[in-house]
Amino acid sequence: MTGPQSSADASLVRITAALRLLLVVLFGLLGVAIPDGEVSSPGYYVILAVYALIAVGWFAVVYRRQAPPRIQIASPAIDVLGLIGLAAFSGGATSMLQPAFFLIPIAVAFKGAPWATGLIGGVTSVAYLVVWLTDPGAADVDKNVTWLNFGFLLWLTAATTGLSYVLLRRSRRIDSLLTAQRQLVTQTLAVADRERAVLAEALHDRPLQTLLATRMDLEDAMDSPSAESLAPVMANLRSTATELRELVSGLHPQVLAQLGLAPALEELARRFEDRSGVAVRLELAPVDVGEFSGLLHTAAGELLTNVAKHAHATEVTLELGGDDTSVLLVVTDNGVGFDPSIVPDRIAQGHIGIGAQAARVIGAGGTFTISEPTGGGTRIAITVPR
Repeated sequence: MTGPQSSADASLVRITAALRLLLVVLFGLLGVAIPDGEVSSPGYYVILAVYALIAVGWFAVVYRRQAPPRIQIASPAIDVLGLIGLAAFSGGATSMLQPAFFLIPIAVAFKGAPWATGLIGGVTSVAYLVVWLTDPGAADVDKNVTWLNFGFLLWLTAATTGLSYVLLRRSRRIDSLLTAQRQLVTQTLAVADRERAVLAEALHDRPLQTLLATRMDLEDAMDSPSAESLAPVMANLRSTATELRELVSGLHPQVLAQLGLAPALEELARRFEDRSGVAVRLELAPVDVGEFSGLLHTAAGELLTNVAKHAHATEVTLELGGDDTSVLLVVTDNGVGFDPSIVPDRIAQGHIGIGAQAARVIGAGGTFTISEPTGGGTRIAITVPR
């Protein structure tokens, strides 16, 4: 894993490594505080020295580079072994280090590995119990207290395992959101490139060609100017003006800005019928769309274009409705149908029309659903929040 989430994991490993150094210092201070009769020198200090060297070495490793995940999980096992050894050489079951057993499951929980938290917590609990039950010096201690503390350790293990599971789910959710964000940015850039290409193609194939023809007609008319020779020129100019007006209207319809989404969809449907010959049935409610009117208008235009190109439909139904919380736009055709599973492949091949619209809608907090109505065809439902 790379990126922000990987950096966060590396920071967590470094923090736990620094906390381990502080724990070594506390163990050293407790060694001084423990009565001499309860410390089996030099055993306690030898184990403490080895543990300190490991802690310092681990700290140096994780601050230079990111340690492999398996080694990260193994480090708490060293903590358990070190704590058992220190406890054994500092009074055994009555050691002042016994409360430190409760710290290990907490430290492991933040690694976001529930199985490791449960395993290390269980081993720590059993180790705590073994220290108490095998130490002859604990014969006078009430065994009920031992079992009660063991139960507390098991409860703490369960709680920290649950915490680790929640952290893991959140980590994966953050990672998926970051991935989706990167994909959305990529798709948005691709959509912008596609729209520029479509606009350039439309200008080249229609107005530009008409203007070139007009220039040729005008050059011919200059040899013998007359009303008859200028008639094709005037016709071409009117045609060019109409084509440019349609292109501008497609980029940002005036009716959308002045009258709202429902009238703009009516105009869009009329132009679609004239261009494709496919009948459009309208069911448009006068809903207040708000800031997403342009998004829905663009999506409707893209979906109608897709119907004309691929659906082989004879009729399209365009619906607009909603409630207090969302606005619903539905485009249904009676064509050959559509397989939603091919959308990722189509995007990868550069055919990003529907995929781009879906990304825009989802990025706006809405939903984009493709289904097959009874009787065949395709139904695409878009919702956006109000």
